Amino acid sequence: MKTNLSKTHLYGANLSRAALKGANLSLKNLSWANLSEADLSMADLSKATMPGVNLCGAMLLKANLSKANLCGANLCGANLTKANLSGADLTGANLSGANLVEANLVKANLTGCRLNGANLSKAKVSGAVLTVESLCFSDDTLDLKGALLSAEKLHKNPIQLQGLKYPVVMTKLNIKIDREYHQAAEWFKFNDAQMIKMFGPHGLKWWKIYKPILKDLHKDHCR
Repeated sequence: MKTNLSKTHLYGANLSRAALKGANLSLKNLSWANLSEADLSMADLSKATMPGVNLCGAMLLKANLSKANLCGANLCGANLTKANLSGADLTGANLSGANLVEANLVKANLTGCRLNGANLSKAKVSGAVLTVESLCFSDDTLDLKGALLSAEKLHKNPIQLQGLKYPVVMTKLNIKIDREYHQAAEWFKFNDAQMIKMFGPHGLKWWKIYKPILKDLHKDHCR
């Protein structure tokens, strides 16, 4: 039997570990509610208002969160396998360690999201909006084509180099090295003084070694 919460006031409610499988919470205001470790499998949360909600460790298997407002939500460690998050606003949400296998993130706003340790295998992200700071995962099964990464529409997956002293994210137009984010053409024109200002003397030594390598990688990526 599906849970009926149509007349329940849920703003800031404590529903930690609640059994809400299949519940109809569409259009509900769940702002700042505590739903940590709750079972919301197959629940309907479409167009729900949920900024600041705590869904850490929650079970959201096949849940419908389409067009939900999840700004600043805590979804760390949540199970969102096959969940529908299309058109959802996840600005500033914490999705670290979340399971997003086969999740639908089409046209979702992931600006400023924390995605470290998240599993996005086979997730659909066409038209999704991401910032380069969020792109701290490496998953060969994730197709980012069609997504907007820091306002750049991707036509192929970015190159991610995570094992270096300074992690690198490379697209056709832009390159991020550690915390520095510039147009690709600018990187290869920076002089020694500019590199020292950004990374220090040791960083300059690193750059002299990796600059030709990164330049070749970027050239190949643009083909």
